[in-house]
Amino acid sequence: MYALAAFLMTCCGSLDQPRVAETLEGTLKFDPRLEGGVWMIRHEGKTYDLHRMPQGFREGVQVEITGQSLREVCCIHMVGIVFEVRTIRKRR
Repeated sequence: MYALAAFLMTCCGSLDQPRVAETLEGTLKFDPRLEGGVWMIRHEGKTYDLHRMPQGFREGVQVEITGQSLREVCCIHMVGIVFEVRTIRKRR
């Protein structure tokens, strides 16, 4: 039990740090095999694990996303840096 608590403290860190808005651009990808499905995007050579994705988007769409990286947050699938989506729009 103590090992689990130590892991969570190390992995999740402090959630009290100030957040800086970021913008990601790329193609949406979806993998239905991971934890009921996971949305992701590649931006500047990094993969981002998208959280709080609104409905109505489909895989393969070019988008611009604003939100914030939550580098200290862990999740079950962990396909990349956890990114909390604030806004998303299709790119033309």
